Amino acid sequence: MSKNQYYRGGKEWAYKDVKPRLIAEKYLEEMGKEVLNDYKFFCFDGSPKFVQIDIDRGTKNSRCYYDMEWNKLDLYTQKIPYYEGEIDRPENFGEMKIVAQKLASNLPFTRVDLYSIQGKTLFGEMTFYPSDARNSFLPEKYNKIIGDYFVLPVIPKGQKYITSLVTD
Repeated sequence: MSKNQYYRGGKEWAYKDVKPRLIAEKYLEEMGKEVLNDYKFFCFDGSPKFVQIDIDRGTKNSRCYYDMEWNKLDLYTQKIPYYEGEIDRPENFGEMKIVAQKLASNLPFTRVDLYSIQGKTLFGEMTFYPSDARNSFLPEKYNKIIGDYFVLPVIPKGQKYITSLVTD
């Protein structure tokens, strides 16, 4: 059993019975940059609401957030330093939003991670519970704003639990 078993560390149930595998991906790089910016779109009911940008990940680690009109938000988390500078809007940001929306369609929530390399949109990953869903946003007002993006399904009459998102 791998010591990096995600189910045990973060109780991420989707990984519970997954047999550990090694996956090799193509190395991505862009001229003039030591580390690629990682664009993480937070999508609710298939609609991207804001994007987290990780800068210099693995070296200096900082991040910031922008809304879908590319206005910088004062949103941050405690663990990663807030990036004070401005990030240039990628020339393919409109395409990135469309890709995130298509990948997140029919899902109550997912985070879609993309890269922009020389104006091309590349897929990174999707996750349903970033940071094990245990990270709070600051200032506190954002926890309410982001929480309100979630639309929870109604429990059908006579049932204790939601067993399907499909309605008749």
